[in-house]
Amino acid sequence: MTATLKATVLKEASSSTDNLTLGTSGEVGVGGANYGTSGQILTSGGTGASPSWADAPASGSSLVSSQAFTASGTYTPTSGTTSAIMFIQAAGCGCSGSADDVDGDGGGGGGCVVLYINATDFASIGTPTVTIGAGGSGGSNLGGDGSNGGNTSVGTLAEAQGGRLGVGGDSTTPNGRGGGFVTQGTYTITGQNGFLALAAASDVAGRGGNSVFGTGGAGGTPGNNGSPGSDYGSGGGGGCSTGTAGRTGGAGADGYVLVLEYA
Repeated sequence: MTATLKATVLKEASSSTDNLTLGTSGEVGVGGANYGTSGQILTSGGTGASPSWADAPASGSSLVSSQAFTASGTYTPTSGTTSAIMFIQAAGCGCSGSADDVDGDGGGGGGCVVLYINATDFASIGTPTVTIGAGGSGGSNLGGDGSNGGNTSVGTLAEAQGGRLGVGGDSTTPNGRGGGFVTQGTYTITGQNGFLALAAASDVAGRGGNSVFGTGGAGGTPGNNGSPGSDYGSGGGGGCSTGTAGRTGGAGADGYVLVLEYA
């Protein structure tokens, strides 16, 4: 037997308004012939109130846009953004130079802070200042020390520490240390330490430490300067002398900020 659905209307006896309408195709009307639109869901209004049609909530956040900073500036959220993930990468340390058959040690990579900002906190984020740390300079060909990488920050939200100093001199002096954080984020990734130069007889200078975004500069081979950090936040490589001819250390790479915006 085949059943045929007939239109059905339910209403209070004392009311002229249809409370619930069931159409011939199974559609449900609320408060009369209000069938909503495709994809909507029926939402309770609570005791004593009529239900209503409403848009279904999103199943999850989706990427709206991304913003990358290679120089200092201001972060202005893209319209519609409700939450974000920030990667705040500090700069790499410059590597030490070499002199008189003494090879330089590698500079440390910068630290990276990963920060998740939920919808509640993002609503009051404003337009924070982005400060990009500068890569540390390489040491001179007289065995000079490199310099620390600069810190990178986004307002007062979080700050990552630059790679630390790679000391000039010989293979027994400290290599550069990886940077960490000044302000804790959701996750913190410490930069890799720079590598020590091998004994002078091996003629291999120390390689720079890696960062999240870049590989440390190569240590110089005999008679060559150290290479700079390859990409954001990586440390410079050491210079490698040949007898009395010194070589300079490689510079650290600048910092970087990447913001992934969601709605």
